[in-house]
Amino acid sequence: MPTRPRRPPLSRDLIALGQGLRAAEAVEVFIYPLLPRTKVRGFRPETYDQRRRFVNRLWASRFRSPPITLIDAPADVAMLGRDGVHLSPSGQRAVMDVARHLLMLRYQSFPDYTPAETSTSSAGASSLGVEIGAPDNVRAFGIPGGRLGCADHRRRLLRAEAVVPRRILILGSSHGKHMARALAAAGAPDTVRAFGIPGGRLGCPEHRRRLLRAAADNRPMDVLLVIGGNDLCQRDLDVPQLSRDLIALGQGLRAAGAVEVFVYPVLPRTRVRGVCPATYEQRRRFLNRVWASRFRSPPITLIDAPADVAMLGRDGVHLSPSGQRAVMDVARHLLMLRYQSFPDYTPAETSTSSAGASSLGVEIGAPDNVRAFGIPGGRLGCADHRRRLLRAAADHR
Repeated sequence: MPTRPRRPPLSRDLIALGQGLRAAEAVEVFIYPLLPRTKVRGFRPETYDQRRRFVNRLWASRFRSPPITLIDAPADVAMLGRDGVHLSPSGQRAVMDVARHLLMLRYQSFPDYTPAETSTSSAGASSLGVEIGAPDNVRAFGIPGGRLGCADHRRRLLRAEAVVPRRILILGSSHGKHMARALAAAGAPDTVRAFGIPGGRLGCPEHRRRLLRAAADNRPMDVLLVIGGNDLCQRDLDVPQLSRDLIALGQGLRAAGAVEVFVYPVLPRTRVRGVCPATYEQRRRFLNRVWASRFRSPPITLIDAPADVAMLGRDGVHLSPSGQRAVMDVARHLLMLRYQSFPDYTPAETSTSSAGASSLGVEIGAPDNVRAFGIPGGRLGCADHRRRLLRAAADHR
């Protein structure tokens, strides 16, 4: 039998870096074609150019679509400076123009998304070689002599990407607003945030825009949508249109920086306005079935999570405190699973914590990149034990 050709190690390194960047919150990874050089160390310039053309052709055939895409962009000798290695100022501007163009295309792809105000960063601006005070919607970071094949260099690039706190954002109607209050009152870690619009509907363009602005302000890694109940109370319900609205919102959230969008099953209600409770329940079950069959994989995924009457408060509409905790525990669990999905990704510097060290039974002063927590008699089959483990994971981050 013919043997399967080996994947070039450089391509494997690129895939590993791309996966790590997505774990560190990058929505999409674009690759600029390898640039030419007129002065090369180690071998002749002709050999370098031959290798460069080969790798560019290989990557163009392999990385043609998201999440890792080799773009079609200028890469010629005219972009180089006098040293024949680094970009000239005009070459730098050409690359930065490509970056801005990619960002502009992302905004244009999702007309519902209106970018939030851009802040000013002297570090971000100066690293690009532009005037201080320019918007920081384009930033740059580099390692002199950096190599894709060097694991340490890849880790340094990942740390540069991971400057934004990794968090999950719960978005929805009044459920989101109530959970935001609960999180603030509990002083919960910043890994989970919430935002909601009382009476918010997925079918309302203005409500979708407000949710997108909240996502742009919070810059989450992932989003958990808890929405849809108010839409089911409308007499002129259009399920296909509601699914299209969800897709539009999901695309806008990804444009706003979310890597993945999770959808919580539409929650039940015992008190309903506009339609009778039986009609609402029938619609809810039908919509959840439709979304479960349609949104089964990233970037928009309907998750399998508890959604029963026991989660409701006395008003029969909003979540009770225990119901809110259940949803927030699901959000923390989703965030925890993302860390586990990318074993190559190492978070930035670890601090020293006496609590973390003592919980491991090691001397105070050890780095807390490994911690431990346990429940005497804990069982995987016990829902309360699982929740306690999730809370411990959220507390230790």
